[in-house]
Amino acid sequence: MKMRWLLLVLPIAIFTISGCAKKADSKKPVDQIRQEAEKMSLDELQSTAQAYAKEIGNQKAAADKIRAKLKDLSPKDLLGEQGKAIKEDVSKVTSEISELTKRYQVYASKFREMGGDASKIKIG
Repeated sequence: MKMRWLLLVLPIAIFTISGCAKKADSKKPVDQIRQEAEKMSLDELQSTAQAYAKEIGNQKAAADKIRAKLKDLSPKDLLGEQGKAIKEDVSKVTSEISELTKRYQVYASKFREMGGDASKIKIG
């Protein structure tokens, strides 16, 4: 009896833990995203665009924190290895933001095209 209960509850628990929320993926090909967006409902577009907007906001915050480290460096450190490493980190995060934004724009454009309220998918 316990085994049956476990077999019934386990899939539900896994689905709940993993969630069905859309994830922002900066590596997914833009052409694939365009194809997927064409088949999505307004709600799906909104959910996906919101996921990208949230991740873009998170990455912008991360970039700001990294840039703040540059302000604390002495001119010598800024020109040295420490400054170089921090600048590389900023570059990586900025690149990630750019890639996420390209994908966000596909979903956002389709969302607006279908009559969606753009204020619901704003990047924070």
